[in-house]
Amino acid sequence: MVLKFFIFAVAFLISCTSEERDSVCDEKSIYYNGCVGGVSSSSSSTVPSSSSEPAQSITYGPTITYEDEDYETVVIGNQVWMAKNLNYNAPGSVCYNKNQADCTKYGRLYKWETAMSVCPYGWSLPINSEWNTLINYVGGASAGRYLKSKSGWGGGFVGNGLNLVGFSALPGGYGAPDGYFSDVDFSGYWWSSSVIEYNNNAYVLVMSNSEDSVSRYNMSKDYLFSVRCVKH
Repeated sequence: MVLKFFIFAVAFLISCTSEERDSVCDEKSIYYNGCVGGVSSSSSSTVPSSSSEPAQSITYGPTITYEDEDYETVVIGNQVWMAKNLNYNAPGSVCYNKNQADCTKYGRLYKWETAMSVCPYGWSLPINSEWNTLINYVGGASAGRYLKSKSGWGGGFVGNGLNLVGFSALPGGYGAPDGYFSDVDFSGYWWSSSVIEYNNNAYVLVMSNSEDSVSRYNMSKDYLFSVRCVKH
């Protein structure tokens, strides 16, 4: 993968429960192991370690139909998640690089404001604590390995995951405010509804093909990322 941007600062890895630290990012840069673009402060974290690997157990819930599309649901611990990214054609949402085939495979990309309202009734964009519950249940620091799908993650590095609990995470990439798209097949970015009050950014969960871990960043709400809905 050819990176078309420069990294101007390093984001510090932190625990999900530890104090957040600040770093400075170039307004157009985005990097899945460090600085995330469009923010003047970025917090990222690798989640706490788990002492044991989760057992392979996938429990599917009922399939739901939303705006003419079917979504399998999956029970993970005490949570119920959609088993794929949302593909609801809300105003302002886009397919990666305006390619309809990418919407079919990865779902649509949404700005934060849109992402907050696109999940069906009874479902919502997860808050940070809901992401944390999922991550800790499936392996802590190695959660990406267990949440990523068994195929679809391009490149060398770590690549595909084990999909132990049916979350089936795929690398849908991102869209930048200036219309630039990047990272499809290499990284997945998912919005959280949790915001950073001092800079009005929102948290994003990130998985990449280069590692097994899951990272957390805060970044501009004007970027376009994937949505995964959790049942309430």
